[in-house]
Amino acid sequence: MAVITYLGPSGSTFSALAYYKLATLFKIPLGEGEEILAGNNEEVLPLIINHGGYGAIAMETEAEGRVDGPVNTFIKLLERYPTTADCPITVVGAIRMPLNFALMVRPGVRKSEVQILIAHPKSLGACKNLVQGLTLDGKANVVESDSNGKAAEDVATKPEFALAAALGPRVAAEKYGLEVLDEACEDMPAATTFFLLGPKSHSVKPGSRAVLVFRIKHECGALVDALLPFKEEGLSLRQIHSCYTQEGQYDFFIEIEIECDRHEPDKLSRAMKKASQHMTRHILFGSFPVS
Repeated sequence: MAVITYLGPSGSTFSALAYYKLATLFKIPLGEGEEILAGNNEEVLPLIINHGGYGAIAMETEAEGRVDGPVNTFIKLLERYPTTADCPITVVGAIRMPLNFALMVRPGVRKSEVQILIAHPKSLGACKNLVQGLTLDGKANVVESDSNGKAAEDVATKPEFALAAALGPRVAAEKYGLEVLDEACEDMPAATTFFLLGPKSHSVKPGSRAVLVFRIKHECGALVDALLPFKEEGLSLRQIHSCYTQEGQYDFFIEIEIECDRHEPDKLSRAMKKASQHMTRHILFGSFPVS
């Protein structure tokens, strides 16, 4: 039986929708499986490491940029796995999924009666005009939630949220019997990039994206030396995220964009062969396809 991990509650989050889209796209069996539900996005990757199987994780939002928690969990893999060969998981592929943030309340509650707005911080960031309208002159308070699905569940079940509204996918309203006041509250078209994670044994089709986490010594020019090979091979860095290990070293997460060129399929491997000489630890995910 397959193990499936994503941000819970079950079937009521954008992560749940993304998982089934990704599984269909990359031909992962959709039969009955054991669900391991994360309480927040930071838990998803460690749960997949511990329980195996497949899972979906939100990595970047169009409105708010990268999601720091999941990025940091990739970096933390360096503490356990010194090289790519040691890491038990891979990125099977990714999808950029358009989102609509529905405003939902208990049946019969009018928008003018809403006293609390509860949602994931990234959702609040994507719906700033709505947030401003509801909170103007102190009409409503904002409560952050680790999950939009959990926000909808709280509105439906907790007495203190009887006059609250949640932001999230319409499936959450359907699951918890909430009424949708507005189908799409985002300020502008919104989308989130989700990664499909799976076991190292899964065969990954090469694509246009790769992710690299690596560790370098805190020395003058060390980062330049590590990144220069990617420039030499014409590989663009889409983003870079760093953190200090307090051991005289720095850990980095970089996302690499690869131009698909059938005449030069080995750009990434050539760049990694040179770059890894300047790294004390490194784990490469990809290349992998993005849809």
